[in-house]
Amino acid sequence: MDQDVSTAAAKKAASIINNAKKDAVKILNQGGHGTLAITISSNLEQVVNRLNFITGTSMRGEKAPKFKPVTNFMGEDITLPTPVKQEDLTPDQAERKSFLDKVEKLYMQFNTIPPEGILKDYTLPEDVVVIRGVAKRAGVEGYEDRPMDVAFMKDIAEGIDSKAAEDAKQREIDAELKKTGGDK
Repeated sequence: MDQDVSTAAAKKAASIINNAKKDAVKILNQGGHGTLAITISSNLEQVVNRLNFITGTSMRGEKAPKFKPVTNFMGEDITLPTPVKQEDLTPDQAERKSFLDKVEKLYMQFNTIPPEGILKDYTLPEDVVVIRGVAKRAGVEGYEDRPMDVAFMKDIAEGIDSKAAEDAKQREIDAELKKTGGDK
């Protein structure tokens, strides 16, 4: 491009090219040539920005073209996914009770099953959540993200044992308090 290009001529050329770009994109989009429309739009926008740079006019960023959502691909209808709502993620009372029952059941028999057996039998994602629930109930630190391995199973078993010892001790204290409180 010649260095002597006048500012008025460059601005007029930029305006003409910009209008041509809009028309070309409109025609190509209507004809179903979206990819070509993006290419043409991008290339012509670069030319307009070069002219604007020469004249000292501010350059514009190009907005992404809007396309209709795809509803059909190779003769098959496509349904758009719907966003997940918070209500969809919140368990209802029956699911919550069922989960807590599973945790309680496994908690009660956890120390009767070897760690390798637990790892072998509880492999589904919903089973892993139950194991983590048992770990939480047993008071194991970091139960949320610890790897499912033998060491974790042993820590859970130790946590259950220490909880049982604490509960037994508390029952003794309660019984003793009940005795002394009943004498007065």
